Amino acid sequence: MIKKIKLKNWKSHLDSELVFDSGTNVFIGPMGSGKTSILDAICFAFFGTFPTLFSKKIKLDDVIMNRPVEKNSATVSVTFEVDGSEYTVTRVIEKGKGTTHSELRKEGKLLEAPKAERVTELIEEILKVNYELFTRAIYSEQNALDYFLRLPKGQRKKKMDELLMLEKLEKARATCVSVINKLTDKKMEKQAMLEHMDLESLSRNINELRKSIQDLTKEIDEMNKKLERISLKKKSLEAEYLELKKLFEQKEILEKEESQLKTLHDELTERLKTIKELLGEKPLVEIEKEYSSLSKKIKELKESIQEKRNDKLQTSKEMSEISSRLKHIKEEKLNELKTKLQQREELKKKLTEIKEKWGEDLEIVLEQLKQNYEKLFSEIQARKEKVKILEEALEQLSSAIGTCPVCDARLTPERQKRLLEQKSKEKESLEKEITELQSKLGETKKKISQIENAVAEVKLIIEKLEETKNLEEEIKDVEDEIKDKETLMKNLHDNLNKTDVELEKLQKDLDESNERFIRLSTLIEKARETEEIQRKLTKISSELQIVKEKLKEIVQKIGNKSLDEYIESLRKIEGEIKQISATIEERKLRLEEKKRVLRDYETQIERLEREKEE
Repeated sequence: MIKKIKLKNWKSHLDSELVFDSGTNVFIGPMGSGKTSILDAICFAFFGTFPTLFSKKIKLDDVIMNRPVEKNSATVSVTFEVDGSEYTVTRVIEKGKGTTHSELRKEGKLLEAPKAERVTELIEEILKVNYELFTRAIYSEQNALDYFLRLPKGQRKKKMDELLMLEKLEKARATCVSVINKLTDKKMEKQAMLEHMDLESLSRNINELRKSIQDLTKEIDEMNKKLERISLKKKSLEAEYLELKKLFEQKEILEKEESQLKTLHDELTERLKTIKELLGEKPLVEIEKEYSSLSKKIKELKESIQEKRNDKLQTSKEMSEISSRLKHIKEEKLNELKTKLQQREELKKKLTEIKEKWGEDLEIVLEQLKQNYEKLFSEIQARKEKVKILEEALEQLSSAIGTCPVCDARLTPERQKRLLEQKSKEKESLEKEITELQSKLGETKKKISQIENAVAEVKLIIEKLEETKNLEEEIKDVEDEIKDKETLMKNLHDNLNKTDVELEKLQKDLDESNERFIRLSTLIEKARETEEIQRKLTKISSELQIVKEKLKEIVQKIGNKSLDEYIESLRKIEGEIKQISATIEERKLRLEEKKRVLRDYETQIERLEREKEE
């Protein structure tokens, strides 16, 4: 019983392991799934070959996987059980090297390795089955289950005898008879020698032996001649058999060819009938005329479609450009102008604020402030001169003794004190005025600076307002452009939709025309095909007639002859040849034995004669 199979890189099996249960095991799968590969692997594991390899239909390298990835080696391992013992046989194949390793194990213990022939011999001893018997009685290759049924009657019996090794038993039986006869003769001769050891008796035995040798030699010659005659007859029968077999093979080929021609003839006739029904009554000239007209129309339609597609592409491109322009105008230019307009309003507002703060004519206000500034500055300078004079007078008056340094009058201490107090008060009053005037001067200067800045700012605002005086017109122009572009976009979009409708209509017309064109092409091809079919039918009819004549001639040559009769006759002749050959061999052995006995007798006579002389 086979228990397990392991396949690695064997045909379509990358790495497969199959475990079998007791009873019936069935492989199920689509064609090419690897079912036959498994059976071939079992046969190869046991005997190192399988039918398609043995018959050289494939090479050993072909069993190594080459798709989807090419491999360099394959391994097959089969585990089986015989008489309660488990055996495992493994064989390894390498590309370009053949079977590089074989081994057989029993219960895991190595029995033989690595020679493939020795492993096969042990397998045959264990299974008690050789490759021939296994592939004929146990395993049948694909599409060969009817092997014995396809064999002629005579060959079938011969193959069965070979398969069951009956010819070996027949040979053994013939050999046993020969050995028995040989031993019997030897026994009789020995007994005769023991009973008649005297010279006269030996002489008589010698004469009888010589006569027997002569008779045996003559009988062997006659048998050889008979064997030669039978061999010639066999050769003649074999030649006749081969000739007859050749005729039968030719008959089979011609019958097959006749059947194929008839089938082809019927198929072509039916095909011709179908084509004629398809063509109807319409002449080929009209079909070709319509075909040419339709071909021209299809060309024009394709040109129109291409032209419309180009127009559509151009319109789409133009729309894309206008859309980009519109987006630019709306998002950038118009927004920019509106921003400028808003900025202009802000500038106007700011200008109003400045005028409200400083007056309408800033230049006059600035000029008045500058004059006032100069006046204040002059007053401060005049008062500073007076302070300086008072300081000098106070200094002189403080250091004067007896005489006033100013009026040369008599200067008493009381008057000096009073004058000093008076002058000091005048000085303080002037310094206070100077401080007030300087404060006014600073404020005036600050106002001058502010108004100067305001004047500069007003000038800048006026310049900017001058720049934007046509801003409303620009905005109106931009809005008009947007309106024009949007109108153009709408017109282009309408044109695009119109083009799509026209394209759809043209495409539909083209599709219908193409369908009709294809049908007409098919009709024209079929019409032209009828001529070719008619020509083929004529040729096939002619070939069929030739085949029938040849077949008739071969049938006449064969007559009532039968291959089975020839095979049976040849089998009988082969049996007769084997029997005669075995008899000749047996007679030769007896002849040699008698010659040996004769030599022994002659030696004994010589010895007896020597004894008599002594």
